[in-house]
Amino acid sequence: MAAWAAGAIAIMKLKLLSCEVFKPEFEQAVKQGKSELSVEFLPFGLHEKPDELRTELQARIDAVPAGVYGAILVGYCLCSRAVVGITARQTPLVFPKAHDCITVLLGSRQRYNEEFVREPGTYYYSAGWIVRQESREGNPYGTLMQNAAAERRFAEYVQKYGEDNAQYLMEVESAWTNEYSRAAFINTNVGDIPYYRDFVQKVAASNQWKYEEIPSDLGLISRFLDGRWDEDFLIVPPGQQVTAKYDNEVLGCKPG
Repeated sequence: MAAWAAGAIAIMKLKLLSCEVFKPEFEQAVKQGKSELSVEFLPFGLHEKPDELRTELQARIDAVPAGVYGAILVGYCLCSRAVVGITARQTPLVFPKAHDCITVLLGSRQRYNEEFVREPGTYYYSAGWIVRQESREGNPYGTLMQNAAAERRFAEYVQKYGEDNAQYLMEVESAWTNEYSRAAFINTNVGDIPYYRDFVQKVAASNQWKYEEIPSDLGLISRFLDGRWDEDFLIVPPGQQVTAKYDNEVLGCKPG
């Protein structure tokens, strides 16, 4: 399968449908790549609504005309299982075999597993995540509670629900931070690195986590976009649909 992909790349046009979280790295890789790519990015916020993401992604796949592209590259991982049930129509689909975008940015499932064993309580940040998160309304640090924002929210809760209930709600909202001890910035050398670094350092300081910077390996992205698909990728033939696998393969497919 890898040999077929490598031989076909010279004559194959590819379609890329991807989450915006990969936009900085994918756009740079497309400029440096060897294949002819047509690129579409889907809104970052769809991750929070897996059913809507699945519907939108399938609609984009269904809209790709038959016979124009050798394959459709899907820049999504297992994540919230939104890709499970996605069906290839006339054109094969290609997915990275990964639980989430962290694996893709680190370059392999093995490296992700090594990081998880070394520091299981890690919240990862990348250029695409930071850029998309900061554009949202309210606190640019996402779920991170800065003091001023927390105080405003506490005051609103007190007014609506009373002080005891307000205290409880604040504790529930911040409980997720107890599971983490490290904020890790995956440095892909793409975009405004000093700004991204500062962003993650502020997250770490606000939560009393340690900060660490991890160099990215963009080799997986390069192979994905150039059509050099090996055992790290799932190729879904026309008529088959994506399944979740509960082993190191992460993703599989079956007749749809």
